[in-house]
Amino acid sequence: MADEPDKPDKQAKGATLKFDSFAKEALRVVLEHLGDVEPQKEIATHPQLADLWFEPDPNIPMRTHPLLSLVVRMAQQPTLFEPFSQAPTIERTCSTSR
Repeated sequence: MADEPDKPDKQAKGATLKFDSFAKEALRVVLEHLGDVEPQKEIATHPQLADLWFEPDPNIPMRTHPLLSLVVRMAQQPTLFEPFSQAPTIERTCSTSR
């Protein structure tokens, strides 16, 4: 019974991981035809990984379906994507900013 409070947290983490995996895969599929996509990009200044790094190929025109136009506009230049499954709180954002 002592483990009962942990169950929602474990379920929430599972849902978060599914969302994160889906978001990374969706971005990869949309962007792979427009340039180089690198999932789990290591960030040199600190030992951590970014979810997805994209670098556009200058030889490929940036045209896409209207529903994806926001992603393509964000990817006009080298871009780091870090999808959130839940919007972070102000406290969490402030505590993790560098």
